[in-house]
Amino acid sequence: MIEGILAIAVAVWFYQTAMRMKVAEPLKWAAMGAGIYYLTVFLWVWFNQSPVMESLHHQSLGLGVFIHYLGSALGLFAAWLLHRYGLMVKARGK
Repeated sequence: MIEGILAIAVAVWFYQTAMRMKVAEPLKWAAMGAGIYYLTVFLWVWFNQSPVMESLHHQSLGLGVFIHYLGSALGLFAAWLLHRYGLMVKARGK
């Protein structure tokens, strides 16, 4: 649930930035932002299927929650990197 809300927020963030900077194709940038977020979260979930990570999930409640939401944090970090080094560089190079 939280991943979906964050993906929408990332898409809106990218779209608004692209519109404000008058970059062509703001919908493309919004889709790329949400896509990189979801790809990172998907890779984190896939990585968590390993037996080592499964055992970490069940050691304590706090560690399990941390590991679960770390995927969302990594997704936001990946989106921030794309925003900073993709969208901003594209806008400056116009």
